Amino acid sequence: MIDISVVTPNQTVDRTYGIKQVLKQLTLDSFNINESTALDIFAGDGSYCSYLLGDKVKSIDCISIDQSDLNNINQIIPKATTILGDSFQVIKNLNKKYDIIFCDNAQGIIPNGKSEYFDLLEDIPYLIKPGGYFIHNINILPYNFDPNSAWGKLRNKFYGRDSSNLSLNFIEDFHTNKMSTLGLKPEYIKLFPREKFNSKIYLYFILYKFN
Repeated sequence: MIDISVVTPNQTVDRTYGIKQVLKQLTLDSFNINESTALDIFAGDGSYCSYLLGDKVKSIDCISIDQSDLNNINQIIPKATTILGDSFQVIKNLNKKYDIIFCDNAQGIIPNGKSEYFDLLEDIPYLIKPGGYFIHNINILPYNFDPNSAWGKLRNKFYGRDSSNLSLNFIEDFHTNKMSTLGLKPEYIKLFPREKFNSKIYLYFILYKFN
């Protein structure tokens, strides 16, 4: 697992620790990933984690707002179907469901004014198959965090409390309840460390297994 506080500008960084742990969990669940369909909501250029998921699944739809990123995805994930557009808008118009939904969401506020995964959750019930998995980033200890910034206010409003240091128990309970309000019942929720900052784990992948 990397500590991004000590990464140099010219250093090649391996950010795959978390997704590898998630894929191990799917294996432990005896999930037939090779016959599964996946949606990658924030695929970027596919080089962070998407290519590992894309290598395992039967098919994968990858969304990015940048055509050059999609061109790169076509090179490293040949089986991918690429979709150009704003992920928040694209998923509202998808008329299909998936076994795995992967959301490598950015931190902070993106140009369309959305933040993290907050505004995506309401669309998940319409995209996930029964028995499916949903994965997204969860930042429990944002560094250089300003609660009075636009991002800080959005986080605090979403979580209903000071979000500068969220416990794992709080995260599990919060998201179990959140999914329940959306009509989804998690069979389990697990958190997998992804990255450190100043030796502290700040970023996790959260994995939901739905009934």
